[in-house]
Amino acid sequence: MRRLNLKRCLTIKQDRALRSPTPLDAEEKDFDPENLIGPYEDAEAYKEDGTLLFRVVADAFDMDHVLQAYNHVTTVNGDPTSRTSVTGGGRVKRPRADNSVSNQSRSSKEKQEKAPTELISSARPLVLGYP
Repeated sequence: MRRLNLKRCLTIKQDRALRSPTPLDAEEKDFDPENLIGPYEDAEAYKEDGTLLFRVVADAFDMDHVLQAYNHVTTVNGDPTSRTSVTGGGRVKRPRADNSVSNQSRSSKEKQEKAPTELISSARPLVLGYP
């Protein structure tokens, strides 16, 4: 297993400046070639203090299952606008057909109506719980 010893290159303030208001796209010069991980190798990355940050396990899933899951996720039908993560908040209790209030919550009607079409189509996999 390959061991990667990572070090902080940016201060927290610099990191936040790059992320907001819109994150910048990564460029090739942003990557440390010494720490690039190939698709078929195991690796562990450690922080400066020596604690484990993450572990990469190559071939953790059978590729047939991965492709099958991908096909399911990309063909999800349905309207995900009731999910607050899709519309950007505004959680309210869902009304029942008899106008009583249920314990389930959904995105507010105002947020559902304002959700752009391209956002809705890209968020369809969220219906299955895949980020």
